[in-house]
Amino acid sequence: MTISELSADGETAHCAWFDGQEMRRASIPTGRLQADRQADWRDQLIED
Repeated sequence: MTISELSADGETAHCAWFDGQEMRRASIPTGRLQADRQADWRDQLIED
C-alpha cells in the first residue's frame, strides 16, 4: 500500500495498492495506518 496524498488536515490518507492484477484505492483515516518499519522507504521518496 502506498499513500498517494494526505488531506490538508492530515487526518485522511488517500491510498493505492494492488490486489492481484487489480489496482485498488481508498481513503483511510491516518490513525488506522501503521508504518512498515522494515521497509527502506527513504530510497523510495518521490520529489516534487
